Amino acid sequence: MNRKTAAVFLFAAAFALAAIAGSKEDEWLINRWRAKTAESAEALNKGDYKQSLRIADGLIKEMMEGLGPGNASTDFFGAIIVHKALANAGLGKQDDAWWYWQTALALAPKAAETTLAMFAEPAKLLHEPPAANAPPAGMIGGDVVAPRLLRKVEPAYPRGAHAFAVDGELVVEVTINRAGVVTAPHIVKSLPAPTLSYAALEAVKQWRFRPGYLAGEPVEVLFNVTINYRK
Repeated sequence: MNRKTAAVFLFAAAFALAAIAGSKEDEWLINRWRAKTAESAEALNKGDYKQSLRIADGLIKEMMEGLGPGNASTDFFGAIIVHKALANAGLGKQDDAWWYWQTALALAPKAAETTLAMFAEPAKLLHEPPAANAPPAGMIGGDVVAPRLLRKVEPAYPRGAHAFAVDGELVVEVTINRAGVVTAPHIVKSLPAPTLSYAALEAVKQWRFRPGYLAGEPVEVLFNVTINYRK
């Protein structure tokens, strides 16, 4: 494994063995996830972004079924979201790349410590927000007319989180851009299981708003969204 692959793979794999309980079945699953993470990293290294994205999406789906709460789970899951962000960036899907990079940082702040410079252009896009996602002027207030929700998607309750009886309240600060699209998630209050937070963010990503207005013109504003999970 070369240095480029190792940099991303080791970030993910370092937490794998602590992420799940220690039965033989769990051990098999952990080894599978480690191997698939290595495949995704190798695909990123080769510039095969479609393959990396396919693997990352498959891993995320599996982890939604079996991953529970805990810091190790969060760090490991966050690393896979970094793969997804890089793959989207490599495919030129800048908005999705930015969303998933922000999601990774929101779920697992240690992702910010990962050196991604070896991935050149994809990594560069993760650190340069799209023009449409430029920082807004501020929170709603004064003469700004608040955004109005037009379409709401209910979040899934991942089976893994449900099996561990995880519930709670997620508060996420997002930007509602001038097109009424939700961007730049920042978790204000997190949930115990990373898959639960991810499922909530995936739902919020699909929400659509009538944008905020100032003096009759649409403006970008910060907006707090609360998602409640109950067992």
